Amino acid sequence: MKKILLLTGAVFLGLCSAANAAVDCSTPPSCDALGYSESEDACSGQRMLRCPFDTTKVFCPEPLKQTTCLVGSILYDDKKCYDGTPSGKTPLGIVFDSYKRRAVSLTAPVPSLPWGGYGTDISNLTNCIAENYRTCDIDGQVNTQIINAKIYGSAHAAGFCAKEGGFLPSMYELKMLYSNKTYVNNPIQTLPNPDTILIGNTNYLWSSNEIGDISAHTMNLSDGSFYFNYKDKTYSFVLTRCVYAY
Repeated sequence: MKKILLLTGAVFLGLCSAANAAVDCSTPPSCDALGYSESEDACSGQRMLRCPFDTTKVFCPEPLKQTTCLVGSILYDDKKCYDGTPSGKTPLGIVFDSYKRRAVSLTAPVPSLPWGGYGTDISNLTNCIAENYRTCDIDGQVNTQIINAKIYGSAHAAGFCAKEGGFLPSMYELKMLYSNKTYVNNPIQTLPNPDTILIGNTNYLWSSNEIGDISAHTMNLSDGSFYFNYKDKTYSFVLTRCVYAY
């Protein structure tokens, strides 16, 4: 197809050269007629040929096709999902909640980060109990903003996630991640170094929900149950795993 397009353009341009002045070249063929029917955005990250008469029209073998992000879809760095593997784009996360549009980060989880703010009961966060995880401050993105307004820097769980462009998930979001762990891990297996980023079974994850001034909630990845851990401790078994909104 590319050879045909190049030859078509070359033949037309040849006919319209000075040596062929008798030929009527007043109306060039349209780019669409020659097969240059895509925009540059549609071919982003791929090889493309530009129409010689309108360089905004291009041809590419397989234009990227955006698709609906479902649980288990790979979310790319443009916050979109595709029906194949687009070139020029980097996997950012795996969708675990398609309704609230949440994807877990593909950055390896970080151990030994404290929750931060030991001794501070953050006034705009509810002191949640685990049984109320479905209703108590369920938006981790909002929680992270509130935490970081009180605890500065990035040397704590919520601060680290904000620095990464994401946020620390709530208990509700962690429960959704746990419930869909199999669907999340399946596409991870197709990526480089999957063992470092799989949702495992042996560690705990920090949530963005606090219990009070000295402790916050964590979730056990082996069974999805919630526990509490002290905000100032740097536990090796409690990981920080960030989440993205899209």
